[in-house]
Amino acid sequence: KKKADEAVVKAILAIQAVVQSQDSILPLYEKMQPLLVDIENSDQQVVKAVYESKVVLMEKEHKVQKQAWMPDLSLNYFQGSNANIDRNYIGYEFGVKIPLFFHAQAANVKAAKLQQESVVEEARNYEIQLNRHFLHLQTELKKQAEALQYYEKEGKPLSKEMMKVATHSFEAGEIDFFRYVQSLENVTQIKLNYYKSLFEYNKTIIQLNYLTLE
Repeated sequence: KKKADEAVVKAILAIQAVVQSQDSILPLYEKMQPLLVDIENSDQQVVKAVYESKVVLMEKEHKVQKQAWMPDLSLNYFQGSNANIDRNYIGYEFGVKIPLFFHAQAANVKAAKLQQESVVEEARNYEIQLNRHFLHLQTELKKQAEALQYYEKEGKPLSKEMMKVATHSFEAGEIDFFRYVQSLENVTQIKLNYYKSLFEYNKTIIQLNYLTLE
């Protein structure tokens, strides 16, 4: 129990460090229940949107560098006056800018293309790794769900029966105190195994709901 209390204190300190709060954090103690999967609110959608934005940005950068090869045309319109002329006059300016350093610009275009391909490949690799991680978590969740189901169907009734028989036998003098304590320990261990399985189950649910590779 002392070890568990120390673990709770460490967890509270870790939470305070994350939220950067100067106030004391008091955990709300509730009965542990299996959580629910909520993939729709997964962080996976956020990460996917980030990579899609990167891809679009690199595509536009590549187009900008390619357009720098093209001549730049400019047309200006102006209206002026002169003290020696009684009326205003209108003028136009037309200019053409021609790029001279083709080799340097070709290198810029090639670099932009490589960056675009790199981001696309990075996004594809992230999606593959994320899907693999998702399938792994689903496999783990299935095993943990089977452990919880086993406790509900067999472990829980068994522990109750063991407790009942041990108490009755001890009160009737059929077993000594040492055997009685052993029976209590076995019952407690079954419950602890259940809570450990429930903890791992809920942790996997949280990982699925906030799916990332970090």
